[in-house]
Amino acid sequence: MTAGSILQKFRKVEMILLALLIYIKYKEAMGTTKKKMGRPPLPPEKRRSKIVMLRLTDEEAKFLKSAAEKTGLTLSEVLRRGGLEYGKRLQARRQGKP
Repeated sequence: MTAGSILQKFRKVEMILLALLIYIKYKEAMGTTKKKMGRPPLPPEKRRSKIVMLRLTDEEAKFLKSAAEKTGLTLSEVLRRGGLEYGKRLQARRQGKP
């Protein structure tokens, strides 16, 4: 083997190692800067996990959907707020408050 061919092989190995090092550094950088998509999970006490089934007439459903669209809320939020407000009023009435 001549000195030229040894030098040529050394350069090839050097280029392969350099490419490998660049790839490893790239993967490390990508792994540390990768962000999770979506919003962070809610704490357990704020999670809404209970489902309530509700039957409505066509007229009732249209009325509630219209109310949701007008207020910019979801149908679920309109029903949730309405039900909670109704419950608060019932409790106040039972306790003798107007």
